[in-house]
Amino acid sequence: MSTTPVTPAAPPAPTLPPEIYAIFCGGMEQAAAQKIVGGLTYATANQVRHAHILFQSSGGLVGDGVFLYNLFRSLPIELTLNNVGTVMSAALVAKPAPGWHGCDLACAEMEQEYAI
Repeated sequence: MSTTPVTPAAPPAPTLPPEIYAIFCGGMEQAAAQKIVGGLTYATANQVRHAHILFQSSGGLVGDGVFLYNLFRSLPIELTLNNVGTVMSAALVAKPAPGWHGCDLACAEMEQEYAI
């Protein structure tokens, strides 16, 4: 009599809290944009309602900055970006305009300082 080995079930994935915090520190490039998309996709799929991202970048490719801008504007969750240092060049493109639900005071001050 032959028996089939039983494979143990994988442990359930950890659940995320409704509000999460993350840090982005890097250049505006495709690999960085992919990581941001992956993290926000995972958060959205796990019922996160609000994501806070500490944002620091010296810039990079304009196309990737435009992509992140469109991603941030279309997210079905609330997003807060906080400028924690330098946000320059193409990284300025990624930040939504003041008045958008995810733009904090630091974004508004940054826009005035750099006269976008």
